[in-house]
Amino acid sequence: MSGEKRHTGTPAGPDFEDRAALASAVARFFRDRRLVVVSSRLSVNSWLLDFLRDHSLPMPFMVLTDTTGIPADIPSHRIEVEGTVVDSWLRALEERLLAPPADLLAALDAHDPERTALVLTPPLTQGVDTVLGRRCFGWRRPEWVRYEDKTVSSSLWERAGVPAVPSMVTEPTAEALASAFDACDRGAGVVVSADASTGIHSGSAGVIRVRDRAGLDDALTFLLGRSRRAVVAPFMEGISCSLHGMVFEKEVAVFRPIEQVVLRDASTRFPLLGGNALWSASERDTAEIREIARRVGERLRDEAGYRGSFGVDAILTADGFRPIEVNARMGGFIVNGGPAAGVPLDLIHAMVTEGEEAGISPAALERAVIGGFATVPGTSLVFPLAQEPPGEARVLFLRWEEGNGFRPAGDGEPHEAVVQHVQTPVGSRLTLEFPSRPCYVGVPLGPFAIAAIDTAARAWGLPVRDFGYATVLR
Repeated sequence: MSGEKRHTGTPAGPDFEDRAALASAVARFFRDRRLVVVSSRLSVNSWLLDFLRDHSLPMPFMVLTDTTGIPADIPSHRIEVEGTVVDSWLRALEERLLAPPADLLAALDAHDPERTALVLTPPLTQGVDTVLGRRCFGWRRPEWVRYEDKTVSSSLWERAGVPAVPSMVTEPTAEALASAFDACDRGAGVVVSADASTGIHSGSAGVIRVRDRAGLDDALTFLLGRSRRAVVAPFMEGISCSLHGMVFEKEVAVFRPIEQVVLRDASTRFPLLGGNALWSASERDTAEIREIARRVGERLRDEAGYRGSFGVDAILTADGFRPIEVNARMGGFIVNGGPAAGVPLDLIHAMVTEGEEAGISPAALERAVIGGFATVPGTSLVFPLAQEPPGEARVLFLRWEEGNGFRPAGDGEPHEAVVQHVQTPVGSRLTLEFPSRPCYVGVPLGPFAIAAIDTAARAWGLPVRDFGYATVLR
């Protein structure tokens, strides 16, 4: 549908009255409530502290992991968390919070001796309502956590009455995988996803592609030790995308789809770099995707009593939007400077989860976030490095030339991308910053990301990897 008008958000842009009303409702609720905030992201700290200051609300007590840059007047305490990859780091953080060190509890009790403060944390997997000796506000109920397991969520689509990629749940044995491959393969191989029996697999860490029967041995090795069961589905060509929304007691707010920048490498893995809100589906596809997400949200509410933010990940195939995963939790792709900039979405999610909906209009939330897509300042992506650069990895400002790709920008030249090398608690990373430019609006960012990674690898003396990307079919 290349000739169809592309969806670019609401014609009038962001509805500032909606944003102001939502912010005022949140401020009223937290006016006399003290917060303890567990945070590892500087962007979270920045918008939260700005929001609290702007509305003259009490400053929180910050429990920090690797984050720096907290103002000296903000009470805080740092804890050490170690992990080799994102998933192990998150598990270590959760264990630290559920069995906190004595010095952290002492610092909290000195700040909040009556233990009346509300604790805000990243999504926990163990479904507990008390953390750090205090009420965990916006906690995940055990029946909600179950949806993180694809062997559970893969059956949700039929119950919600929405079309989806067909799949089979099977045991991780050679015989069972071979049988599932034969049943699911449509000529392009299959995708095998691990369950959550040994912990949640964030991003695409629990997913592998099997192109033919010869690849089943690799899939079996991949699953052993990490999965008791697996989901096998046909490989579907198309753009990976995600749509976020929020489930209220009587309504479901849904926003607008974003591109998931998922690369393809030669080893059949799918590196996930992040989300891109500059991309846009057609108006017809956007309407279909929003309706599917709304029905999924209604089903989550009806069968599990779900409340709060959720996301539906899918492939936009030649036949339409085909869901593959649901995340019954707060997602990170549209907050902290994205389309929800100016809307305290994390706080609204926590309020709605706890049934505190006073002043929070689902319709106003929809309008505010959808309107925010028109003013997204750009996209930030993160790519893990397998090895350190051998020399100095200077910041690269890249200029895009149609037909030639990226090149280093000269002094005084405008740039279309910024690439930096950073160290994180889970290893070496590239950060890819793509400011809003006409060349990015409405089209997939994946090919630009691959070109930027390639340019950085050559400039820094790193091995150049052969990445592929999805084919646009609609």
